[in-house]
Amino acid sequence: MSHLLKKSHVNIDSAQLLLDNDFYSSSVHCSYYSSYQILKYAISYNEGVSYEQFDEERKNIMNEKKKYVGSHEFYIDNKFFNLLIREKVNLRNLNKLNQLKTFRSKSDYENIEITENDSKKAINLSKEVIQLINKFI
Repeated sequence: MSHLLKKSHVNIDSAQLLLDNDFYSSSVHCSYYSSYQILKYAISYNEGVSYEQFDEERKNIMNEKKKYVGSHEFYIDNKFFNLLIREKVNLRNLNKLNQLKTFRSKSDYENIEITENDSKKAINLSKEVIQLINKFI
């Protein structure tokens, strides 16, 4: 089993454990990374391209655009978007992942309270995204 796939499974389980123990912001963090890790694995698996090859492609894009392109932006806004288009999957699914990504950023970096309901919402979003991504593995 891929290390990223294994980490994805661990992170969604961790998100639930953290929720159960009232560590809500950490739960949101793990929910997002569970989705991101399985996404990265699925794209590599689906396209038959190694992570190293994708890193080179991302570097080439940065050189062409002359600006930084983060790995999350590269995989979500570039690769996942293209996969959804190619497979004719509703693009609202991309919104779910971006919503989770934004929520993770707020949870990690902003001076806001993260509640039990927030944590539950993140876990549910992550599970929906994971269910979709599993179709490509």
